[in-house]
Amino acid sequence: MKYAVAILILLVLCMNIPLDSFAETGKHGVYDTLKLRFDTNPNVCLFEVSPEIHDDWHTLKYVTVSAIEEWVDKLEYVYPDGDWSMDIKTISWEEHVTKTVHHYTECNIMINYEKTSNSYALGTTSLFFNQSWHKFMFINVFLESQKSVTKIVLGNDINESTVEKIEQSYPLPINTIRNIVLHEFGHGLGLGHYDSPEPLHAYLQSSMTPSISPFDETQNLSVTYLDLAMIGLIYGENGWKLPSPAYHINGCYIIDMYQFKCF
Repeated sequence: MKYAVAILILLVLCMNIPLDSFAETGKHGVYDTLKLRFDTNPNVCLFEVSPEIHDDWHTLKYVTVSAIEEWVDKLEYVYPDGDWSMDIKTISWEEHVTKTVHHYTECNIMINYEKTSNSYALGTTSLFFNQSWHKFMFINVFLESQKSVTKIVLGNDINESTVEKIEQSYPLPINTIRNIVLHEFGHGLGLGHYDSPEPLHAYLQSSMTPSISPFDETQNLSVTYLDLAMIGLIYGENGWKLPSPAYHINGCYIIDMYQFKCF
């Protein structure tokens, strides 16, 4: 997949590293939105990964669809009167390798896979809403990440030996890849990050947390009630189609996983 469109906004899921933009805002958290939404059922396109990057497309596709279906299933459960359905289409590597996003105007949310970002980014979502004839989100899921390793070089004696830490790229565990898809897909639906001033228990961990531990095979994000409530504020209870709320929510302050003031 080639890129041929200017990026308007770029959202990044990172490793657990300190970020100034996630500074504490008191005792409450802040949950932002992108102030954008679809007005019809989105079509999701999965672009098959290059076989040179990943040799198990079946598993990669499975965890991707699983993450998408978690969003749909939980939205249908919480807002049963709404139409939350979406079409998921797979585009083979051979079919899309020489094309650009302009060839896929039927796609509203595109999911692409790359080997590594060469940084601490685990996934990105780019927003392309500047063309009225094709508004879409482009998600990049990275399959490897940087890890610090200790390199020891033994010399003839202790004075000639050296110890240094170097950054190397390693494949991410499959649960992390699912976490990345779950998170970035939330951006694809219009959610920003949920910035909590305090660490949350695993069962309260919003899928829109701005950072995760990439090599923790026990960390499994899930779509929480708070995530669903924010989607409800963006779209209403009718689903993707109109009528939607007359105004765009910029975000909400959160205390104990409940919204108490939105702006």
